[in-house]
Amino acid sequence: MVWAIRFGVRVRRREPRSPRRGEHPTLPSAGPVHETEQVREPNEVSRAADDSERLTPHDLGSSASRRSPDQRRRRWSRGSSGSFGSGGSVDT
Repeated sequence: MVWAIRFGVRVRRREPRSPRRGEHPTLPSAGPVHETEQVREPNEVSRAADDSERLTPHDLGSSASRRSPDQRRRRWSRGSSGSFGSGGSVDT
């Protein structure tokens, strides 16, 4: 137990100190930065020329998705499956 405390104290001394009151980051002069929302759609995975050839990561591209041209937010259809249930008929 004593060894663990001494080890912890030694590790803590090597870490940079936490910032003082006046050293904390401040808001930009233009105000807070806000999040942006956008509808994304998956990129199609390119196919190899034949079955004997395999794709490497640099063949796939840099991003798994791209910005969708249609930015309208999709809504759930009545009776379709959301995150719960089987998507069967809804009795109301």
